Amino acid sequence: MISMPEILIIVIFVVLLFGPNKIPELARSMGKFMGEFTRAQREVEFGFRSQYQSTQSPGPKSHSKNERIREMAKSVDIITEGKSDEELLDEIETKLKAK
Repeated sequence: MISMPEILIIVIFVVLLFGPNKIPELARSMGKFMGEFTRAQREVEFGFRSQYQSTQSPGPKSHSKNERIREMAKSVDIITEGKSDEELLDEIETKLKAK
């Protein structure tokens, strides 16, 4: 974790490097970047979920929602034993965000 003196040194360096007039512009650019990154991440997650759902063929032995969640978790190397569906979905989401 970064300590307070280290944060102060970083702030001083940024002010010296960019000047006090450029910092608001830099902050806006960072905000736009984070928004675009989050949107792209959601699109990838949606694509993964859509692709997974499209591979599930409805047949005489269609899987329950619980079984599908467990299969999806196993496909991304998550241990499913003793975990609820909500816990598994949270872990799947975390794993997808890490990629």
